[in-house]
Amino acid sequence: MNKPTQEELQELFDYIPFTGEFFRRVGVRGINGKAGSSAGTMTYQGYLTISIRQVTYRAHHLAWLYVHGYWPTMLDHKNGNRADNRISNLREATSEDNNRNRICVNTTGFKGVTKVGKRWKARTEIGGKIKHLGTFDTAEEAGAAYDVYVSVIAGEFHRA
Repeated sequence: MNKPTQEELQELFDYIPFTGEFFRRVGVRGINGKAGSSAGTMTYQGYLTISIRQVTYRAHHLAWLYVHGYWPTMLDHKNGNRADNRISNLREATSEDNNRNRICVNTTGFKGVTKVGKRWKARTEIGGKIKHLGTFDTAEEAGAAYDVYVSVIAGEFHRA
């Protein structure tokens, strides 16, 4: 089935760019389906999704379409909050950009850092290739090396 167009989306919903919220312009059958009601369902991953013609879309992609008139390939939430769909918080990104903006979730507490024996290794991925940044005595040193290197190549997408 074809994705909705900007025109169709604007007929079905009102989008508030400053809050990132969608409201139904047209009532639909089911729970919370009245015109004027807030649209969307939160997924367990933290994304807001909205169904159109029985197909589910992520709300941040719909927000981009609503404002800019085309479907993005990939979007990044600048502040890392997947539920924050304000247009000012969204930007087009590559997969690599998006990964660089993720919050650190590894056990070292530093992005790009792993423990190797008694030392700490820093590395990153650039264009699908692993770039080794060195081996260090502490996780902090390895994390600092990662941050310095990646902040230069990732620019605005770098999150320490």
